[in-house]
Amino acid sequence: MIAGRVWGIVLAAGESRRFGSHKLLAPFRGHPLAWHAFTAAAQAMERGLLEGVVVVCAREDAAVEAMAMAARLKTTTSPDPTMAASLRRGLSFLAEQLEPPEAALIFLADQPLILPGQIDAVLAAAAGCSALVCRPRYQATPDAPGHPVFLRRAAWNTADALAGDQGFRELIASGRLSLKICELPGACPDIDTPADLTTLEALD
Repeated sequence: MIAGRVWGIVLAAGESRRFGSHKLLAPFRGHPLAWHAFTAAAQAMERGLLEGVVVVCAREDAAVEAMAMAARLKTTTSPDPTMAASLRRGLSFLAEQLEPPEAALIFLADQPLILPGQIDAVLAAAAGCSALVCRPRYQATPDAPGHPVFLRRAAWNTADALAGDQGFRELIASGRLSLKICELPGACPDIDTPADLTTLEALD
């Protein structure tokens, strides 16, 4: 287990431009797409792995906000839909808590295949090292940045250097952030287009 408290952040403020409609509400295996990530984060909280979870929503996205609240998650809104702005808003929300947590675990709302074992593995890997970032590398997609991403509080201010739909990958590559890779089997794809969703639906 991690020494210190961890909160989850679920990024759910994107514009779904490539999808053509509100992808987080698109049906997947009987539920809206975002419901799966929200449920995975909520279950991690129920198991005592996360002290709390906040969902970063787009402004006036009442449907996603209501879904998050139904999962007993907290919500906040991002000033714009980019990943950089959403990360900053989520981390600021955690920093504003009366007792800020020691780390954040960052989820993407358009990744519906997050499993408890993946969360457990990332947290266990983070507990066994001092790296500021711990992220999974999935065997089937080794070149794609994996989620959920563990980020220690000492690294939160580096989000100020991010822009657009940039995550922490470039800061890691530059050596500004130390990284621990957690090797995991399979894949945990994100959904960008209707074709991505159709492909995922066809999997067992």
